[in-house]
Amino acid sequence: MIEITPTPEGSLRITPGMVPPLLADFLETDIGLYTPRAEEILTALRDKGRAAEVSFYGNLYALRVTATEAFLSGLFDETLMLTVSLDQLEAVVSQWHAALLGRGGRLD
Repeated sequence: MIEITPTPEGSLRITPGMVPPLLADFLETDIGLYTPRAEEILTALRDKGRAAEVSFYGNLYALRVTATEAFLSGLFDETLMLTVSLDQLEAVVSQWHAALLGRGGRLD
């Protein structure tokens, strides 16, 4: 379970140390307050019959989901890389999605 808190500016933040910093930054910047993006990623993660690989591109990161793992990499900084288990990514994105919905509804 991760701790997600609203900021005074209206965005969401993950308490430092709860997940790898790169994953936290991905959630905060590339999913941000955009509920449909979280739903797209969750759909891909939960689709056991998906194509061999699905990719998502955001503001700062690329997310590549394969049959066994997920890979985050920086779009502008190739030194930023993280491999995440599909279960961990699904759990974290699910919690982020729930926090988005808890803010008062769907944000499009």
